[in-house]
Amino acid sequence: RNGNLGFLLIPVIVAIAACPSTTPPPTPQFAGIPGCGPSGGLLGPSHRSFPTPAALAAEVAMLSHLLPVRRVGVLHGPGTPPSAVQALVNSSPVTGVTVVVQAAGSERQLPPAIRQLLGSGVDVVLVADEPMLMQKDVLAYLVIVTLDDGKPMVAARTDAVCAGATVGFDASAFQPHSQALSMGVNVRACRALGLNPPPALLAQAALVIR
Repeated sequence: RNGNLGFLLIPVIVAIAACPSTTPPPTPQFAGIPGCGPSGGLLGPSHRSFPTPAALAAEVAMLSHLLPVRRVGVLHGPGTPPSAVQALVNSSPVTGVTVVVQAAGSERQLPPAIRQLLGSGVDVVLVADEPMLMQKDVLAYLVIVTLDDGKPMVAARTDAVCAGATVGFDASAFQPHSQALSMGVNVRACRALGLNPPPALLAQAALVIR
């Protein structure tokens, strides 16, 4: 349904009904861009971080410059502690949004998990920083599915914008008193969704894909 995917990634064959790991890995389009690594991929290993309610509140405040956010869908894998998940589910008084959480215990469970999350009426999808979810082929799959549904995909690490995520936040070192977040913005992905990131937001980003 979305005709702008070509601006984000070199075409990649994705079998939505199949396990993403069985599809060919995408060829990144952002090789050589500062911050994206020599092959256009992620900078390094997963931080295995999951946003706290305070960090999510700061992320929602940033995202509000792009679009109204009332429901946030969070996709996580088997590495996220249940206590962290429950804290986000109960975080509405802090974040001001409703959080819908969906787990995928394996790569094979990703297609039904992301479809269920998108079908729950969320405004954005936040993908947790877990090794299973931060693989380039898995990220490419999630980018295509979320864009096709017209929803921004926000990843819990800055350099995920190199793989096509709309926005990336690194909350691993978030300090509530400073509200400081490392952020990446993929302007191409924003425009594919009809979003226009303001210059003030881009000025705060550590990594911008244009």
